[in-house]
This record gives sequence, structure tokens and C-alpha cells, in this order.
Amino acid sequence: MNFLEKYNNKKNIRFNSFKFALIEAKNRGLKTLVETGCARGKTQFIFFSKKNWKDGMSTMIFSDYVKYVNGILTTCDIEAKNINNAKKFVAENKNSLVLLDDKGTKTSLSIEFMLKNNFKILNETKEQVLLTMI
Repeated sequence: MNFLEKYNNKKNIRFNSFKFALIEAKNRGLKTLVETGCARGKTQFIFFSKKNWKDGMSTMIFSDYVKYVNGILTTCDIEAKNINNAKKFVAENKNSLVLLDDKGTKTSLSIEFMLKNNFKILNETKEQVLLTMI
């Protein structure tokens, strides 16, 4: 997965946890990614745009991964129906991984819910939590 190295920038503080999650996904043969909340990716200036490394570049990394494994990426943003869809998706794919980004107030209720519903933490960093079904 050499494509990952282009995202290995010292400003991309989420790189190692994204790499860990994608290696785990590849090892499990997972080809479908569902992302809730997409990366803003680039900061627009007057005549040009530049990469926003502090954003983590998740959508771009996930897009490159699904190209690499001939998979599918679905990305959406905050809405109650998306949470219900994600729960249905995970319930049918017991070999799934759930990566919660921007750990803190945005994810504390999600983590609590997941742990009470047959998930365990596989990897945790200051910014992210990777969960899997028990």
C-alpha cells in the first residue's frame, strides 16, 4: 500500500492510525468503506488551494484505498438517518471496523454506545478510536 506514503506528512497527526486501520481492513479483506463526515481536504486561497494536513485527509486516503483494493467508498455528513444506516451496515458485516475521528465530545456517546453493543477497541490514539465487533 505504497500510496499511503504520500499522506505521511508531519502535520498529518492522524496518519499512523489511518494506516493501522487500512492495514487491518486489507488483512480482513474489507473493500467497502463508509465515512460519516468527510475531509475538508484543501484550504482555498485567492488563486490556489493547498492541502489541509490538520484535517487528516481521510476522504482522500480512503478513496485511494478503495482504488487499491477495487472497493467502494461511501461518504456522508452528520444526519440521524446516516447513523441508522451505519448500524444496519455494521450489523450485516460482522468483520467490520469502525473508525471514530476527532475523539472527544463528538465521539464519546458513540464510543459508549459501541462498547455496550458488542464492539471492542482495537486501536486508540489521542485523535481516533478504531473499533471492531466482538
